[in-house]
Amino acid sequence: MEKTMKYVSIIVFFLTLGTFMFMTIFLPKSDFSEAENRYLEEFPEISAEEIFNNDKDNRFMSKLDSYVSDHFAMRTSLITVKTKSDMLIGSKMTNGVLLLDDRYVEPITEFKKDTVDKSVNAINHLAEVSGKPVFVMLVPTAAGIYSEEIPEYYENIDQKKAIDDIYYSLSDKVTTLNIYPKLYSSRDRYIYYKNDHHWTSYGAYLCYNAAIRKMGYNPVEYNNYNVQPMSDKFYGTYYSKALYDGYGADTIDKYSTKGVNVTEVAIKTGSETLIYDTMYFNEYLGKKDKYSYYLNNAMYPVVDIKTDYAEENKILVIKDSYAQCFVPFLTQHYSQITMVDMRSVLLLNSVVDVKDYDQILVLYNYGGFIQDENLKKLQLVR
Repeated sequence: MEKTMKYVSIIVFFLTLGTFMFMTIFLPKSDFSEAENRYLEEFPEISAEEIFNNDKDNRFMSKLDSYVSDHFAMRTSLITVKTKSDMLIGSKMTNGVLLLDDRYVEPITEFKKDTVDKSVNAINHLAEVSGKPVFVMLVPTAAGIYSEEIPEYYENIDQKKAIDDIYYSLSDKVTTLNIYPKLYSSRDRYIYYKNDHHWTSYGAYLCYNAAIRKMGYNPVEYNNYNVQPMSDKFYGTYYSKALYDGYGADTIDKYSTKGVNVTEVAIKTGSETLIYDTMYFNEYLGKKDKYSYYLNNAMYPVVDIKTDYAEENKILVIKDSYAQCFVPFLTQHYSQITMVDMRSVLLLNSVVDVKDYDQILVLYNYGGFIQDENLKKLQLVR
């Protein structure tokens, strides 16, 4: 009986393996994973040179391995099973994200000093050559605000201290906007999405309210905004990594107020300019990437927003995706807001003249700032 059971186990194992292999090979393949919100690896180009390359970094074998991993049958279900299995054995970390009691966070463990130093020097240079007021806002990620909930055995940079150190290294021609205290004191409110790496519109509003005073304007008070939930089915980037839905979906909100109106939104893709009359794009509410509801997409090189603000008053915003839900609040104070994403621009001078603007704002989340290799291009501004 014992020998029979061993044979049965072996047969079941190989039948299961064979079934998954058959499904992986013959089931239809998708180019995009809706659950993980990313494009999947394509089958590598076949050539004798690549296949028989004995180099340890063989690109064909590496791409083939990634292809099989991306298209393995029932991949998303298996990721979910793995996450729940990790939780059962007491592990809270899965695929780089940490599961807290009521949210995901992504601890930051690496500080690229050389990258940060180059970015700081480039911002200082921008302030020097532009002759314009330059403001810098570094937004802590959720891991920085909820650090006290992260077990000590998980490495996590002290973002408050790290941001203070960066601010200290900026020149006296740069005005820093320290919004960490505002977010920390509001940590029991809905300031970050539970399933995504961005802050919510409410978190952005709180920091706008604090920062705009230092930029020379009185904020629009919260009770003057109409807050409209646009979707309550948002599962973002963190969910895409772990595929665990124990926190429930997030809500995408739209803030609107009477006063200054947006007259034109010009999105410059690089090859063409797309003209709209809104900052909000409803088509994304039915897609996985619901955060792109705010200003369409974070990676466009240049976005120009024009308003009917009474005076000509322009601000240049050099930014990452955290600016997408922050910039709408700025429309009440400027006749033109130009957003530039340095990840999609070779030279800032090739798309804008910094001297055309009254103010310049550099807005990044802390995690993005310490890894971004593109801000150093500001050193080339003339």
